Amino acid sequence: MRRRFLAVAVLLVVAAGPVGAQETFSFAEGYIQPSATTGPLYPTWSPDGGRLAFAMDGAIWVVDADGGEATQLTAAASYDTEPQWSPDGRAIAYVAEQGRTTEVFVLDVASGTTRPITTFGRITLDPHWSPGSRTLVVSSGVTGTWADGGTQFNLFLVPVGGGAPVALTNEPPASSGFYPILSIQPSFAPDGRSIVFMSRRQPPDAPPMQGSGWIWRIPVTGGPPTLVHAEETLYQARPITSPDGSRIAFISSRRGRNALMIVPAGGGEPLPITRNTAEEFMPARHPGAFAGPFRTAGGAAPAGSVTVNASSTCV
Repeated sequence: MRRRFLAVAVLLVVAAGPVGAQETFSFAEGYIQPSATTGPLYPTWSPDGGRLAFAMDGAIWVVDADGGEATQLTAAASYDTEPQWSPDGRAIAYVAEQGRTTEVFVLDVASGTTRPITTFGRITLDPHWSPGSRTLVVSSGVTGTWADGGTQFNLFLVPVGGGAPVALTNEPPASSGFYPILSIQPSFAPDGRSIVFMSRRQPPDAPPMQGSGWIWRIPVTGGPPTLVHAEETLYQARPITSPDGSRIAFISSRRGRNALMIVPAGGGEPLPITRNTAEEFMPARHPGAFAGPFRTAGGAAPAGSVTVNASSTCV
């Protein structure tokens, strides 16, 4: 049964603890798993820009972009999170907790029916659609031990209509300590030819990373990834390519807080977009622009959203 509540256009993010089965996860999973929340997280625009889907209180919801009454779309026993609206507008992919694992499901927007898309039997996160709405890229973990760095995450292309997943990355276990390389937070470029993602891969003589790593790009046909931007990040980066393919938006902590920045798609100096004291998370690609909610840090600024339009440039 669908529930409704009154919402406004401003998204208030109130982060709580991790998802229920968190205590069973390894070191890496403790940082990568989505947070449980009583406020909206993981916003995703409908292709026409008229609605927003988001995760809240273990379910997926949708609300008009201008505000109003939000409608609950999922009401399963599982904890549902990380929605992603398909480019054709017909479906919303999301992550559903399945006991001690998570899998990706797809919700048919018209009928409200859901079906599983992945059956890895392990922690699977970060679904993102290809431009043609036929394929999802996800990150999924292969459980290791504490000695080899815990759970290692790799990227997979998953056909939505059926078929075997295709591995895009094959990260080896960490050589020592508790820091696997990871390949996480993938997103398709608008032309569908490549995927940007976060990874701790780095030169052999570099010190081990303790955050989520640097921004990389990999062709959808596979092959060696290319470094886009080297900056230690704190599991909130979530890079996305602009609609015209020229820039990448991500969340950076280099200024002492989580803040939205953009960097040229070919690499270069990042440009801060906002100049306030609020914590900013989870940029979402609107048709023609970037947008993302942020939450107040210490009450210093009102909660709201920021939009980066096509005229914004990197200098």
